Amino acid sequence: MNKEHIINTHSHINMLKERTIEEALQNCIDENITIIVPSYDDKSIFEVDELTKKYDQVFGYVGVFPEEVKCFNDKTLTDMENIIKNNNKIISFYKTNRFCESNESAN
Repeated sequence: MNKEHIINTHSHINMLKERTIEEALQNCIDENITIIVPSYDDKSIFEVDELTKKYDQVFGYVGVFPEEVKCFNDKTLTDMENIIKNNNKIISFYKTNRFCESNESAN
């Protein structure tokens, strides 16, 4: 009997603490699970890029979480664009809008 194929669309496998990535991925292989790893800041976009190149069942998307928006700049956007162009396992991207941290109100 064939197992159903499961896709975990938001897996932070790169943030595991109690097991290795290899152990977690072996479980995914055994259970027929493909995972999609999101980046969360300007540095993790490179980590996601590398994970997708190293492991067959790992795909990714790149972007910056709202709480990390202060690290987002033109270089981050250029880095994301380059990763997307050169890695067909990056299947999506997201860009968090910057918000103003001044005293101006959004009325």
